[in-house]
Parts: sequence; C-alpha cells; structure tokens
Amino acid sequence: MSTDKPDLLSATKEIFDSMLGLNLQPLNGQSLPQEPDRVTASIGLSGGWNGAVVFECSRQTACMLAGAMLQIEFDECDSDVKDVIGEITNMVAGNVSRFLSGSPALSPPCIVEGSDYSMDVLGVRELAKESMACQDKSIIVKVLEAAS
Repeated sequence: MSTDKPDLLSATKEIFDSMLGLNLQPLNGQSLPQEPDRVTASIGLSGGWNGAVVFECSRQTACMLAGAMLQIEFDECDSDVKDVIGEITNMVAGNVSRFLSGSPALSPPCIVEGSDYSMDVLGVRELAKESMACQDKSIIVKVLEAAS
C-alpha cells in the first residue's frame, strides 16, 4: 500500500524543468479545453506496491514536448514522439515511486494515441490526479493503486 499520497506536481515539474526546459503550472481546479486527438501513456508498477502512472496530453502537446527534449520540430505523432512521451512517463513514475512503499519495479510504457478512445486500467483506484498546463496546453497525470 502507499505510504504517502504522491506529489504529482513536484514529480512532473522536476522532469519538465530539468529535461525539457519547460514551465509547468498547476491548474488548481481550472480546466483547459481538451483536444480530441491525444496521447496516453501508462507505466505499470509492481512489487511492494502495485498500480500504474498515467500521463495524458494532446498530440500537439506530445509533439511540442518531444521537440523540447530532442531539439527538433515534430509535425506528427511518430514513433520518436511516442518514445519521448513514454520516457517522460517513465521518469515521472520513477519520481512518484519514492512516495510509495516497497520500491516497485516499473514496466515498459504502453502508449495509446488517437481520438475517441478510453484507456482503462482494471482493478485499480485513483490515488492521485493532477491537471497541469504547459504553454497553455493541458497535461494530466494520475497514479492508480491496485485494489486490495
């Protein structure tokens, strides 16, 4: 079980500051328009603690984040963009794992992109969720804990 509720803003902001050079702000209950075309990444955590970290943004935001990390411009959500979103999710999951008991192992990322889809992780409850903005674009990070 979890020892503390993860601080998702700090866990994600640290990655955006150090790896992307981008500013990340909490939305504090406000919302930005959700674009229908989006990218969702999930990293499973297992061991002393079981669950997942989920990272979601629009395709446009995914291209912007990949461009910031790789220092090139992306017009479409290709395999490089998906790799970057998977790596960002992996780094956030690593930061989140320090709030969890049992030093869980991280799985490879699962990436879904498109429009009009839902991604469900079965047998979990939402432990924490943070809606954030980067350059006026919405980013959502969740921690899901396996149900006992």
